[in-house]
Amino acid sequence: MSKYKYLTSGLPVLLITVGLMLQACNFDHSKATNATAASVEDFDTFFNRFNTDTAFQVSRVSFPLKVVQKGGEGESDHTRMLLKKEWRPVKLVSLAKGQLIKKIRVGKDTVNVQLTVEDTGIQVGHFFVKQNGQWRLASVMDVSD
Repeated sequence: MSKYKYLTSGLPVLLITVGLMLQACNFDHSKATNATAASVEDFDTFFNRFNTDTAFQVSRVSFPLKVVQKGGEGESDHTRMLLKKEWRPVKLVSLAKGQLIKKIRVGKDTVNVQLTVEDTGIQVGHFFVKQNGQWRLASVMDVSD
């Protein structure tokens, strides 16, 4: 009789374990997928905050930041790595007369934001890349005259 008493006393634990396993099998994975999709960052929302919140901006620059100055005819390009302590906040929005901003989607996870100042020869590309669902400034290319 003592042998059966042990089995009976363990029955509630067994039933709870089986119940939890069945509950896990019925988990709605589509809700988890939707929550993950909702947390993926929209570029325009990111870009607006990048231009208005300097602390956020610094947190979303991949340091050291690769900055390329394209050489003119017969000159070689100059590349330097910008450290976090050298960073100065930038505003990539059209504020001044003749200043143009153009967003060019290069790929699914890459956007080139080109800053051009009319009649000056200034043209700078800011390459943003989505990493782990978040947009980051990955590199800068200055092709100014």
